[in-house]
Amino acid sequence: MAAIDIILGKAIEQMAEGTFSSTENMIYLVVGMTLIGMPCKFVMRYASARFSVSALRDLRGDLVHKFCDLPVSRVERKFTGDLVSRLTNNTALLQNFFIEQFANLFYLPLVFTASLTLLLMTSWKLVLASLALMPVGMIITSLMSRPIEKYSEQLQEKMAHLNAVGQDAIGGIPIVKAFNMQAVLLKKYMVIMEEVVRRGLGLEKRYASITPVGVMMLATPIILVIVYGGYLIQQV
Repeated sequence: MAAIDIILGKAIEQMAEGTFSSTENMIYLVVGMTLIGMPCKFVMRYASARFSVSALRDLRGDLVHKFCDLPVSRVERKFTGDLVSRLTNNTALLQNFFIEQFANLFYLPLVFTASLTLLLMTSWKLVLASLALMPVGMIITSLMSRPIEKYSEQLQEKMAHLNAVGQDAIGGIPIVKAFNMQAVLLKKYMVIMEEVVRRGLGLEKRYASITPVGVMMLATPIILVIVYGGYLIQQV
């Protein structure tokens, strides 16, 4: 997949410059790369899903084994729903990462390395100019990500508490009905739910605040390359 993207990018560059052999050959190349890329994409997606299923099977098994080995005193300090949340919500986040992002850990470095090599061969001055803002962008992103990590952790804790209340209410429904505690439990559940919603919106607000910065960091190198590239052309 990495090779296909690089080959097609180089072909488009040659076509824009008018150095590609012919339009017919370009069509053949695109069709060929598409036919090769479709099964590659299938294999990549299926391999990620297969890895995800296997990894989460082992992880859930290890978690249950760990729960069984915990001292009774520690288990009693935890809500049942909290432990269940670790088996459901937390592992679901991992599953989404394994399926959607895990393959990129191999794919993106390949594309970056090959693309950087081609760009350096084209104009190393432009490459250095476009990469000049990368350290600044990394520092800004790191500073803005720290509150997000904290909010995300707090949200998971509140979700675990919410699941705990629901789990305990359902498991103890005979006692709840016997003491007529439905209203109390419902109020407690809704209070925690409101806190989950508040923290969830707070997390999304922080994600949204990073988006403009990301757009700026993407646009600035492009503008810099256009301006500096025009200057280099004038110097030729």
